[in-house]
Amino acid sequence: MEARKRNCHVIVGFAERNEDTHVLYNTAVAVGPDGVLAVYRKRHLPSYGVFDEYRYFGIGKGDIPVINVNGHKVGIAICYDAFYPEVSRTMMLKGAEVHVYISAAPDMSRLHFETFMVARALENVAYTVYVNTVGQYDGLGFFGGSHVVNPLGNVLIKARYYEEDVKTVEINPSDIINYRSHRPILKDLDPSDVDLVVKALNEYVNPKPPIIKPREKETQQLAITDNQ
Repeated sequence: MEARKRNCHVIVGFAERNEDTHVLYNTAVAVGPDGVLAVYRKRHLPSYGVFDEYRYFGIGKGDIPVINVNGHKVGIAICYDAFYPEVSRTMMLKGAEVHVYISAAPDMSRLHFETFMVARALENVAYTVYVNTVGQYDGLGFFGGSHVVNPLGNVLIKARYYEEDVKTVEINPSDIINYRSHRPILKDLDPSDVDLVVKALNEYVNPKPPIIKPREKETQQLAITDNQ
């Protein structure tokens, strides 16, 4: 195994077929020198415009994994998951200092992901790592542009657009302690905020039927005229 030979950690995506149900999942696997560390099935599947994942893949219902890499915690998610800040917030609450998003995003999504990676880094005072596909597939262009953002929202390094590229960058996840002491996200997080989100979501998904008040019966007044 290359990860053992090179003493490194690798996160890759693949189409995983469940042995029992034969359902396909858009899956990421994290591998280290000692073998498989985590398997994550994508939780959010885009099914609009040119995107049709829901047609082919099952929805992942498992937990969001946070693995240990040389004493530091790394969270893993896939592409469209970045549209949902709850994913990175879960990673942060589980101690993740680095949030990795592997992706296959086409050209029209470039602004979204470049914005989301900065936002997720700032929201959670964490490093975000975005690794994107590059090239042309089935008439779609994939922009590449993989990059790393630090907890202050600064892009530390970025791969070239529309070309295969390899970049390396040194980060020190221990800096998170210093960053979070200046911006204490966890201290100021109120669990009731989450309760409000859940309550609003339940009301959105299961709206109450409108209350229809019965119409008041119309009364007719009988006018009596005295013609005397």
